[in-house]
Amino acid sequence: MKTTAVILMLAVFAGTYGTAKAVDAPAPASNTAPTLGAPVPASLQRGNQADINGENLPLGVAAVQLCADIDPGCIKPYSIGTQQSTSKSIKFFLPDKLKPGTYRARISADQKTYLYTTPPLVVTRITPAISALSETTLYPAGFLAPDYADIQIQGTGFAGDAETVTLDAKDKHGKPIIDGKVSYKEVNQILINGVPLRQCDPPTTRFCTKVDPIKEGNLTSITVSGIPRSLTGKVKIAVQVEDAISNSQDLLLSRSPRYAPRFAATALLLIVVALAWRAGCKTVDVPLLSPTARLPSWKTIFIDGDSKTYSLSRLQLVIWTFVALFGWIYLSVARSLIQGMVTFSDIPSGLPGVLVVAVGTSVAATGVQAMKGTKSSGPFSPTFSDFYSVGGVIAPERAQYFLWTIVGAIGFIVYTLALDPATIQDLPKLPDGFLQLAGISAAGYIGGKAVRKGGPVLAGVKGVSDQAVTADVTWTLTGTGLAKNATFAYKVGSGDTEPAQQSLPDATVEANSTDQDGDPTLFKKLTVTMKNTPPAALPSAVGTPPPAPKSQYHKRLFVIINPDGQQAEWPY
Repeated sequence: MKTTAVILMLAVFAGTYGTAKAVDAPAPASNTAPTLGAPVPASLQRGNQADINGENLPLGVAAVQLCADIDPGCIKPYSIGTQQSTSKSIKFFLPDKLKPGTYRARISADQKTYLYTTPPLVVTRITPAISALSETTLYPAGFLAPDYADIQIQGTGFAGDAETVTLDAKDKHGKPIIDGKVSYKEVNQILINGVPLRQCDPPTTRFCTKVDPIKEGNLTSITVSGIPRSLTGKVKIAVQVEDAISNSQDLLLSRSPRYAPRFAATALLLIVVALAWRAGCKTVDVPLLSPTARLPSWKTIFIDGDSKTYSLSRLQLVIWTFVALFGWIYLSVARSLIQGMVTFSDIPSGLPGVLVVAVGTSVAATGVQAMKGTKSSGPFSPTFSDFYSVGGVIAPERAQYFLWTIVGAIGFIVYTLALDPATIQDLPKLPDGFLQLAGISAAGYIGGKAVRKGGPVLAGVKGVSDQAVTADVTWTLTGTGLAKNATFAYKVGSGDTEPAQQSLPDATVEANSTDQDGDPTLFKKLTVTMKNTPPAALPSAVGTPPPAPKSQYHKRLFVIINPDGQQAEWPY
């Protein structure tokens, strides 16, 4: 009985233990075969990540192989390293240089079995994009060159040194065959207004180049060479790789060199000046080296007829007239020859205001001179200093107006020439401050003329020595603006150098009220009696001798100096 109970207890214990062991036992390995699903997405650009789904995939797949549609036997697969590999997914990136086309992806399930994707993977290339051009305007490579200079195109997605796909078998899909092997290489194609540039000699169309249009190229940059000059004006340039066409960029093709507007404007201006000079070759009487000297009439444009000196108001009027003409020619030539738009350009805003100031100043200066009297003639011959001085004395208002005219004119021309002839649409707009300063400067110049007394201008000097005392000389001075309380001097030299000035003391001046010249202290005629005149200053018995033929200066000059420092001189 006890034996039976023990046996029963052992049997129960053994059954319980066996049941527990059965629950904890691991499940047997699955016998389901791995499957490779569809690529996601089914169509993908190079350089992007592809994802292949599946079931029961081998873990740690190191590479995916792509079989091109031109290689049905997958004789030469394209191996790509994976980024991630699990039992349900494999991720990898398509190389940038992979040839666009249709591929089957496969992995190795064991050393003998390959798993293929059921739907193929369609690989497309990235669409090329132009980000910038090295030049927005192309000029000819040379004056007589048949084509334009090179241009560089910057961007992305261009054809580079693409990897070549080769097969040991012959191509069955109409692909090019080289030495029995299929080859592939992408090519950049340059489009001008949608038409490809092609190398062809002799040229058959306007889009033919004598050299390969692609001088250099990679994935981000293309150097284009040999664009023919038969193409001109505004065009659109683009890049085509395979069937993908980039965005287009505006490009101006100029058949004329960049310097053409500058050269044309300068040449036309010189022609105008030459014609004016030719028309003004006729000589007129103007006191210069002698009272009977003659000057070409074109020089009289700058000479004040009353004082026989160079006139600042005339100079600034001529300068601004030629500056306006130069700028207008430059603008018209640039728009016609460079931009291809034959047109007469409008005068820029602000420039008419400067011309109004210039013309108004000249007219006002003439009016003031008629009322107040002319400025002093200064040195006998017209000199450059006449533009900023009065009778040999520097006048601040004249100096600032002279400098303002020169600086303003040069600045306008330099600024104009600095503008790109390919983009210029108008001449530089003169700032309002510029016009205001021009007006203030002109007003200062006119004001100076208005408040200053007229200066001495000699028209003749005659000296007569006393018969008894030779050193006593009576001088008769004629002209305008001659001050009764003036001082006197004389200049004596060799004729080859400017004569030196020496004072004439002991002078007694007489003047008739009938010879008064506007101001009570100024006269048109003076009679000057001098005692103890130096022998070198004594008048000649034969009148006023002309200078020697090879002499530059008169040997003797009589000088009158008004109290305000203005002076005039005359040979005797």
